[in-house]
Amino acid sequence: MIRRVVLCAAAVSALATPARAQSAKRQVVSINPLGIPAGFYSGEYELAVSRNVSGALGASYFALGSDFDEVSYLSGDVKLRYYPQWALEGFSVGVSAGVIRLGAENSFDDGSGEIVDDSESGMTIGTSFDYSWLLGERKGFAVGLGAGFKRVVLFGGEVPDVTTFYPTLRLSVGAAF
Repeated sequence: MIRRVVLCAAAVSALATPARAQSAKRQVVSINPLGIPAGFYSGEYELAVSRNVSGALGASYFALGSDFDEVSYLSGDVKLRYYPQWALEGFSVGVSAGVIRLGAENSFDDGSGEIVDDSESGMTIGTSFDYSWLLGERKGFAVGLGAGFKRVVLFGGEVPDVTTFYPTLRLSVGAAF
């Protein structure tokens, strides 16, 4: 009799245990470590808002050139990602919206003898396809890879000589908690 009870309990336990349990982690803070040596800084905070959906805030900055001949990029985005299995883990498809500032400073003057500093601001909309892993015994180490596209819509003024539709790549490493 005791043997039957133990066997039934083991069978019920095996059937009730899901093949893959959802991680208890609800947030990820991450950076792109490969961009830092090149002067490209980006970071992201992502929060699971439901079983399959997360929201994120991201920011990026870089400047190329010297003090008198420089191009800069600053952006901030709000992102929404859908994960078919569990938020923060596995494949996701996402959309984003944000603001951007493109700047150019060069040593060529406009006849006044002063350095020309020109910048434009605008908004961005985008899409992304990502894959995220929560690694380690406690799933506290987060790694994400992704790609997508962004469209830039500038506010007023003349459109600077930049492409307003461009691909994006994502590599993020951080902590999940």
